[in-house]
Amino acid sequence: MTEDIETGVSEAMIIPANLSHGEAFYHEAYGFITIGGVEEKTYAGATRTIVKATVDGILFRWDKTTGVLVELQLYSESWEAYVHIEIVRTNTWQREFFPPIDPTPFYVVIIVVVVIVVAVAFFDTSRKKKRIGRRKK
Repeated sequence: MTEDIETGVSEAMIIPANLSHGEAFYHEAYGFITIGGVEEKTYAGATRTIVKATVDGILFRWDKTTGVLVELQLYSESWEAYVHIEIVRTNTWQREFFPPIDPTPFYVVIIVVVVIVVAVAFFDTSRKKKRIGRRKK
């Protein structure tokens, strides 16, 4: 299959790269398709910026940087079938060695440890002051 994004996309497997919300490209069968949103999702082991559009009940998602189709979803009442196609492997980008991790629990642990250390230091200092005060009497 050959796609020429200069003259119009035929299969929607590859679209012009770096499109943003509200921008459009020409598709031979559907006419102009307007990008309806941009989001972050994980495909083929890496978090990617994705552009998406819905055309005739078909949801398309493309990698923003490369324009490569990463997901397609449709439900056909006439076929009584749900179709979901998603990219699982590619050499276009590298898998992330470590998956994205929410740092919030890490920050909570650090704060708790700091509070405990400060509390222990405070109580230890106050105990020493009481001992010194008792010795002077």
